[in-house]
Amino acid sequence: MISNLAKGRSEIQSGEGFAKTYAMKIDYTGEAAYSGVILSHGEGGESNLGAFGGSTVSNAMLIYGDLNISTDDKTALLTGCSYTLESGPTFALEYVYKKNNPASVNHHTVMLQYYQNELMNRIDLLLRASANRDDKSMQFVANADYTAGDHLQLFLNSIVNSASAGGEFGRFLDYQVMAGLEYSF
Repeated sequence: MISNLAKGRSEIQSGEGFAKTYAMKIDYTGEAAYSGVILSHGEGGESNLGAFGGSTVSNAMLIYGDLNISTDDKTALLTGCSYTLESGPTFALEYVYKKNNPASVNHHTVMLQYYQNELMNRIDLLLRASANRDDKSMQFVANADYTAGDHLQLFLNSIVNSASAGGEFGRFLDYQVMAGLEYSF
């Protein structure tokens, strides 16, 4: 059981006032699976149901999901799986459904990701493609970190968005590239 009975010291940034909130969380952790349910209610009237779970299908494959439903007709669902090859790279496939309220457009997004760490013992590489089925927007991400020594790491991060102005990925810049180095003592 959880309760948030006072505002505390931090300022609420959302512009909404504080409301006391009560929640109950039930978790299960097994040998190859986990799950949980969270019920919450705020004195302002909003109630939420959250649930999550996952299972290790094999040494290489994991499936997982997350769900949130609120009384103000907001819904979010994420489901996915990841598979790690014996040689090291991990592939992930995820589906996300979002509904913000009855009047808004629903979002159905699919993401495919490739991740390889310690490639040639020095490079961490992430490649990701996301596509929103409803507004046809897409996003491509490529990140690389190169360990140049015990104290020096170089990085390159890039994002390319393809969308109309109203698309999910059209709210951001068309492209972004950031490069740098990190030196630790």
